[in-house]
Amino acid sequence: MKRKILLSGIIQVLVVLVFLSTITGAYISNNQKIILSCITIGRNIHSGIGITQNIVWDNGMNSYGAFSSQYCSIYGEIGLVADDFLFENDTKLTGVKWIGAYWHPDEDRDFDMEIILYYNRSEGNMPGDIYAGPFFYLNEETNETQMEDNWYFSYNVSLTEPILFLGGEKYWISIQSIGDIFPQWGTGVHEIPQQLANLCWKGEYVGVYDWEHVHNWDMSFQLTGEENLPPTEPYIDGPASGRAGVNYSWIFHSTDPNSDDIYYYIEWGDNTSTGWIGLFTSGENATVNHTWDEKGTYTIKAKAKDIYGAESNWTEFEIIIPRTRATTNNMWFYWFLERFPILERLLTLLIN
Repeated sequence: MKRKILLSGIIQVLVVLVFLSTITGAYISNNQKIILSCITIGRNIHSGIGITQNIVWDNGMNSYGAFSSQYCSIYGEIGLVADDFLFENDTKLTGVKWIGAYWHPDEDRDFDMEIILYYNRSEGNMPGDIYAGPFFYLNEETNETQMEDNWYFSYNVSLTEPILFLGGEKYWISIQSIGDIFPQWGTGVHEIPQQLANLCWKGEYVGVYDWEHVHNWDMSFQLTGEENLPPTEPYIDGPASGRAGVNYSWIFHSTDPNSDDIYYYIEWGDNTSTGWIGLFTSGENATVNHTWDEKGTYTIKAKAKDIYGAESNWTEFEIIIPRTRATTNNMWFYWFLERFPILERLLTLLIN
């Protein structure tokens, strides 16, 4: 009986050791070992200098260590790390900064980087379908800067074009090096502060084909950009009265706080509209013509939106098309006002 208990205990110990070996690493040729994580417990040994302007998400730029996140042409996906983020309002992402570390630092260290942005998976708190990317950066484009020792580096890249993220929606970002072992590379991680969910990790090399949460760890990164604000309500300029059948010009003017280009949508009050027209530069006057076929009082409505879809409120302007008899005198009068619209505006002010 004692032998069976002893044998059972030995088997359990071996199972635990085998399990731990799959978590921490796996040997390859020449007695070198692929390490899946390098954690220094109990002290914050690396603090990156974060971006000081336009931070829209700060996941913490301190690091207790790193988790393997590397693609190797020989062994495939050694590991891939992702973490989540969420903006309160619609936000344009323009840049990413993060901390990374090399294992076996005596080897050449010039890895390229890949960034992917994901939706949140609907059936679980982990990355879902790709939202944007992959984005590839050559090593010389990553601004790789050595930190206080020979292992850790900070990185900083700008996106070629801003990417809009909707406020209140969770997204994920993964950062992975592209380079052959050895050396190895991993993203910096920390325990404090904790933002949203813990980071997720997977690695085809060790048979982890779908995302799994790594408890108590967050990825060390920052996101830069700006909140996407809508254009101002359009200013409408044109005659307050006119004649049926006459083609009138109208000026619409709006500015965008982010200096984005603008579309206009105009309703003429006679069951016709322009649909979205543009593009127009922020602050540029947009001149649009329209003709009313019948007498009446018409309310012109206009709104603006930027290239990311943020819309302004409506602006309204009223024009009166009165019933008139086509006498020679009033024909000459309207002809004169059409040639000198500033006089028409002065007369309208005096009448009102």
